[in-house]
Amino acid sequence: MRGERANRRIVESHKLCFPMMSIAANGRYVGLVWDRHDHPAAVFDSPDRVFHSGSHLMGLWFPGVGERRLENETAAFRAYPLEANVPMTLTATLIGGRGETVSPAVEQYVKLSGGLPPVPEFEGGFEAAVELLAHGWLDSALHEDGIWRHAVWGSSFPARPAADAPGYMLWLAEHTGDEALAQRLRAGAERGLERLTPAGNRDAGCSHVARPFAPLLFGRIEPYAERRLAAALQTLAAFDEQGLIRYQPQTGKPDYGSTHWEDHANGLSAARLEPVLEAAVFTGDDPLTKAALAVLDKQLEVYRNTVPRGAQTWEMPLHTPDILASGRILACCNLAYQLTADQKYLDAGRDWAWTGVSLVYLDRPTDGPVGLYATTAVLGATNWTAPFWIGLPVQWCGLVYRSSLQDLARLDPDMGDFWAQLAVGITRSGLQQTFPLEDRERQGLLPDFFHLRAQRSDGPAISPGTVQANLPEAFGKTPIYALQRLAPSDVLLHVPGDIGRVEHRGRDVRVEIDGWYSKPYWVRLVRVPAPAPRVELQGGKVLTTEYSDKRQTLNVLVQGQGTLVLSQGPQEDKEVEPREP
Repeated sequence: MRGERANRRIVESHKLCFPMMSIAANGRYVGLVWDRHDHPAAVFDSPDRVFHSGSHLMGLWFPGVGERRLENETAAFRAYPLEANVPMTLTATLIGGRGETVSPAVEQYVKLSGGLPPVPEFEGGFEAAVELLAHGWLDSALHEDGIWRHAVWGSSFPARPAADAPGYMLWLAEHTGDEALAQRLRAGAERGLERLTPAGNRDAGCSHVARPFAPLLFGRIEPYAERRLAAALQTLAAFDEQGLIRYQPQTGKPDYGSTHWEDHANGLSAARLEPVLEAAVFTGDDPLTKAALAVLDKQLEVYRNTVPRGAQTWEMPLHTPDILASGRILACCNLAYQLTADQKYLDAGRDWAWTGVSLVYLDRPTDGPVGLYATTAVLGATNWTAPFWIGLPVQWCGLVYRSSLQDLARLDPDMGDFWAQLAVGITRSGLQQTFPLEDRERQGLLPDFFHLRAQRSDGPAISPGTVQANLPEAFGKTPIYALQRLAPSDVLLHVPGDIGRVEHRGRDVRVEIDGWYSKPYWVRLVRVPAPAPRVELQGGKVLTTEYSDKRQTLNVLVQGQGTLVLSQGPQEDKEVEPREP
């Protein structure tokens, strides 16, 4: 940052996501952990420019920032009275250990705290969340006769057709107990589908989190896949020989790379690679997969043990630490692990997941009900000066990271519960920050940012889909979309719902699927070397199948839930009991 706010040696307590400070160097870290309720002034300077010791400064001073101390003032301006015979105490813990970054210190803080804090409660629970988001899609200023704006903010973000909005609305219709609201949601979704382009474009979306569930609900899967493949191949050409995207200043805008020591950053590169890997898992295209993985391998090597940064260069300097970068790189690692089952991608994903933890409020920053699991977007300021984002949560950035965490939770056998709780907490905080029903224009929409002290939502009001993408997991409901590798095979399965146990019995593959849609929907399998002579859904119905020899993909139109059986052999004579939905 530039100007007075570049001095951040002693800051207000609510600007810290949790009470821990650490320095890492030469394969070691050292740090301090304390209790925020003791109200010390946390002092940090690396290198030490306060005492000019030639080293680094970490300290806890009294009084804290507030009535007796201004931010960044080494001297208090008002005396702190001590009563006779009443001790004043502060308990702090000195931590240290091995680590190439400060992430091990963050992990140590979580362990010392007894794990993650309880996830926030949303008043009214799941039913209230469904109602709130439904009115966001239907009744807020976001919606204009079957087309939707990305956000409500003056004349910005004009309304456009969107394929994700009807899908999200249908999920809400399936889960509300209010039949009148369900009918309105279905009618709104139908109108939204009518407003899509004549070709039935399933690419358009109005949310920050993109999931390929729209073609699985509404069809035209192969045209969607071909468009994604073509776009991915075009994007690959933008990466240089090192697998990086080089920052190029835009005409008429500041040079956001001027304060970075390199012309690239992990968030900038990963943001371009993520949709390429998404196309690889949806199309199964082998040349695309190999090329995308080669680029990711180069990026993981270049950016190993670095700070997540540079994912928002439309307004933020390239050097700025950024939780969105953590989410983007983690998403790339998740997708690579699905494609390959290579442990190195799971390990890298865990490392990048930890880089985002430091930007999540794991300790209540104020006395207000909203704060836990709110997320700091960036450690910096737009255009180096304002808005100043430290201490001003931007939940949409955290929710993108959340979706990557939720995917990691399905893949990580050792820490899945931890990542899932972190993801649920971020989702619940997003609901808490969402504009209430009483705000007619912005009801059900996510605020761009949230004032912790005032407990007030503010800024552009964003599409409900950013919260809703992983709303089901926050309340133990069927996910909106799931992807899974049918190990030990290379086949990838896409379902608008959940995927359960996978069994390989001789020449049969049996997969439990739990689709949430009461009408017919598609499941998609990629990297299927030959069409299965028999495909059935035990407990439901298979209506039709479409196999592509060219792409080695199998699309299956089903209705209901149960066990999907793909058999290369004759049908068994014995009946199989259907699984309960």
